[in-house]
Amino acid sequence: MPIRQVAPKTAGIRNRIYGEIPIEVRLHIGKNGKVVGARLMNPSRDGVQSYLGQRALEAVRRWKFQPVRVGKQAVPAERTVRFRFRRSGTLWAIRS
Repeated sequence: MPIRQVAPKTAGIRNRIYGEIPIEVRLHIGKNGKVVGARLMNPSRDGVQSYLGQRALEAVRRWKFQPVRVGKQAVPAERTVRFRFRRSGTLWAIRS
């Protein structure tokens, strides 16, 4: 469960978004709940999609999660965040 989420900065490119642009990011979360790694699941060569992917990576690297526990022991975890960029705004959902 995230305890801090930062939205991707997209103000300068919103007028170039048509429809919906999905971006998936795989997160590696340390024992302390900090994001220790993030990568795009399907990198793109398209200019707008590539730019949005980089903004998504910048944002999730600043996220923080409640530490995942197995019993009383904190353990590393992985999650996938699916961003949906639209001209009107950005939505996201987190899944294991």
